[in-house]
Amino acid sequence: MRKSAWVTYGVSILGIALFLNHLWFGGTAAVILWSISTAFAIYCIYSGLIVRHLISTSNPESDAMKGHLTAAVVISCFVLFGIILSAIFLLQ
Repeated sequence: MRKSAWVTYGVSILGIALFLNHLWFGGTAAVILWSISTAFAIYCIYSGLIVRHLISTSNPESDAMKGHLTAAVVISCFVLFGIILSAIFLLQ
């Protein structure tokens, strides 16, 4: 379970990096980065919510994992919000 939490957190960080990079590139590269960051954000929201509910709250290590999963979900929500804004304004 711990490995899944770290993977979800890492993918959310990678998703925000790809989202920021799509703003600097144009054309096909921007669309590809936009699509990949969208997929990463959706994965992190889904995985973060599902895995978070499977973790028991009996030890301090599980609290840290829940914190990483919550951060991954919040970061991914910001990425999706930014993707929606960029789709409206930049990728027309």
